[in-house]
Amino acid sequence: MEAWRPWPGRARRPGTSEGPGTLVSLLLALCVVLLAPLATGAFATGSLLTAPARVVSPLARVVELTNAERRAVGLAPLAANGQLARAAQGYAEVLATSACWGHACGAVPDFRQRLVDAGYADWRYLGENVAGGQRTPELVVAAWMASPAHRANILHPAYTEIGVGLAYGGRLDIYWAQEFGAQRGDAPVAAYRATWIAQAPVAPLAPGVSVRVFVDLQNTGTATWVRDGPRPLRLGTDGARDRASAFATPGEWLSANRPAELVQERVSPGYVGRFAFTLTAPATPGRYQEHFRPVVEGERWLDDLGIAFEIDVRP
Repeated sequence: MEAWRPWPGRARRPGTSEGPGTLVSLLLALCVVLLAPLATGAFATGSLLTAPARVVSPLARVVELTNAERRAVGLAPLAANGQLARAAQGYAEVLATSACWGHACGAVPDFRQRLVDAGYADWRYLGENVAGGQRTPELVVAAWMASPAHRANILHPAYTEIGVGLAYGGRLDIYWAQEFGAQRGDAPVAAYRATWIAQAPVAPLAPGVSVRVFVDLQNTGTATWVRDGPRPLRLGTDGARDRASAFATPGEWLSANRPAELVQERVSPGYVGRFAFTLTAPATPGRYQEHFRPVVEGERWLDDLGIAFEIDVRP
């Protein structure tokens, strides 16, 4: 599995003012998998007539599955775009009919130029996934989602449109291309935005006992989260915002109202960041509810995601 990182700011098209620079995320799925057989239909005899099953093309099914993954994390679905589809189909055919494998194959090796040649010229964001060998839409989307880099491309909040291509032939028998884009007229996504993914459960605690917990959040904005620097993303106390928590653990929390900073140094859009910290039960037994909320220090609090730990302190 190999993934190309987003292109730096110098890849920005002339006249584009989107900061911190135009994103061109080239993601390559070099998947070594066992090939599942093609599904075949089955017919049963009988006198009961039923409505025919809805027939969905493999390309439309990839779009459906991609949008299902986006909806699952609170992102808007992508609209099918004919120009992106034309570019995707053309590149899938290049991969299927040549010995080249990657993002720079064929007569037009520049990824951006292929999309412009297909008519997608007024772009603000572009991205691409390719894969080979997966026999069904379900398998190829699962392969992309299993790779953090490709998953980030599918779940990038800035994209608004999609095109998919499919071609048969070559060493891997079947090749897929998935093109993403957003045009300059599309409404921008908020720079700092998060979606709750998971958090650790907390069993009842005795007074003074500590437990290690975590909160996982996905970056569904357009700004990269950072652990250090002038505007780090941290987890702060909420409920009564910035209150001193009764569960603060001296020496481990950043302060009584800041339980944790990011585990990772940087979390790009589409990726998941983790906050890990310790909760220490207070001396007084009772049922507590501790609320937390992400905050960009020196800039803003993010939306309330309902992050809360129900903690039963028992003697």
